[in-house]
Amino acid sequence: MSELKELLKDYLLLRYEQGKLDIEERIDKVAHSLVSLLFISSLLSSALLFISLGIAFWINARLHSDFLGFLIVGGMSLLLLLLFFFFRTKFPFYQRLVDKVKENIHVS
Repeated sequence: MSELKELLKDYLLLRYEQGKLDIEERIDKVAHSLVSLLFISSLLSSALLFISLGIAFWINARLHSDFLGFLIVGGMSLLLLLLFFFFRTKFPFYQRLVDKVKENIHVS
């Protein structure tokens, strides 16, 4: 009987350790995904900012204005943001992105 208790204790300890390792692995996956997403988002945001500034200055030069280019580029950016927000479920990558996030966070 003592041997059975010892085996059960060892089994429960191993299951506990396995559970800890599973949770640790999931946290690593989510953290890696988050860091990658932040890095890529930062690069894309910087590129978009400089492209937008370049377009705004180009429009300013064409219109002989100091601010109209910035208003036009800002308005177009806002319009694109609103269109994306309202029609986000129509974009093919949106559902795949949501499913990927749910898969990384899912706890079984």
